[in-house]
Amino acid sequence: MPSTATPLPRRVLPKILATTLGETAGDTLSMTLNLGYLASTAIFLSVFLILVIFQIRALRFSAPLYWATIVASTTAGTTMTDFADRSLGIGYAGGSAILLLCVVMALALWAIGPLTTLASATLARH
Repeated sequence: MPSTATPLPRRVLPKILATTLGETAGDTLSMTLNLGYLASTAIFLSVFLILVIFQIRALRFSAPLYWATIVASTTAGTTMTDFADRSLGIGYAGGSAILLLCVVMALALWAIGPLTTLASATLARH
């Protein structure tokens, strides 16, 4: 008798784990270790940016690098929104607006400036 259970898509479980790890790591640094939301955001944002640079410069797909970048993005995003809500007092809506502005600025830089050059150089190597 064939199984009627639908297998969990391969990318769903790692994403759930990445989100959970993001929440836990952010709270560990900011609250348990008392570093505060600003310092935690700076740490996780730095890790995220470093991984993005490695991801862009990678010559071929690497699943561990890809998922490390995903985990870093969820962790940085979590600590940034916690900082916006709890330290700046602008709530999660205000934090989301700031994150949206950051994404729009990054896309604008990509379209008009140095990120386009970096992407072109990276793609030319492939």
